[in-house]
Amino acid sequence: MKKNKKILLTVSQFRNLDELYAYLLSLDEKTFSMYVNDRRHDIYQLVKEGYQNKSLADDLLQCLNKEAVLHCLRYSLPNFSSPALKRKVLKAKETRASIPVVRAEPLHKVVGNIKEVFRRGT
Repeated sequence: MKKNKKILLTVSQFRNLDELYAYLLSLDEKTFSMYVNDRRHDIYQLVKEGYQNKSLADDLLQCLNKEAVLHCLRYSLPNFSSPALKRKVLKAKETRASIPVVRAEPLHKVVGNIKEVFRRGT
């Protein structure tokens, strides 16, 4: 298995969120945890400051594992069905085990629904 090393995440390195998604998809859990853990969230910082997308960054801040971050990013990608991105994602998947990523509600809506249920006490 190919070893991944932590690299500095910068906007110049990933031209768009599609490329960031493909890169994160290729990471193993250990390498991913260098970017997102209980002390740091490099992906949040990159999206907020580098891509100037505060809404997505706020959603990502609630994502503390790889599957959640990928879900959040995938939902935000307007061109996820583009052939070029599909090729990048398939290439990234070849280097690691597949994680099922399903299209669903954005994380902030899911969290809001859960909070509402607890607020009502039902």
